[in-house]
Amino acid sequence: MRKAQKNNQDFPTLIKRFEEDIIYDAHSLIARFERSAAQKELFQRGRKSLRPIIEHIKNQEHFSKFQVIGNSLDIAWGKLLNRFEILLDPDRTAPKDLRDITGWIAWAERFATN
Repeated sequence: MRKAQKNNQDFPTLIKRFEEDIIYDAHSLIARFERSAAQKELFQRGRKSLRPIIEHIKNQEHFSKFQVIGNSLDIAWGKLLNRFEILLDPDRTAPKDLRDITGWIAWAERFATN
């Protein structure tokens, strides 16, 4: 039980590291995304990552950040959620546009564990 509790506490740290990887690393968004160790760990943790990601993105402060940074974060979050879609949703019912962050949140809500 203690390990599960520690893993849940790690989600805010992983999410912060993912955003820092996207904002401060290489010139190419795809390179930043692919090189992000936090992205890989969030994905590796599977479906249980979705709820903390959803709650993080819903935070108004982060929505305003997306516009300041030139849409790097919304595309990166869309790309990460798209990886989950490929894994979890054989019908591929998520938005086609990676920038449709509201649509991606709605999609993730259907597949997240509580």
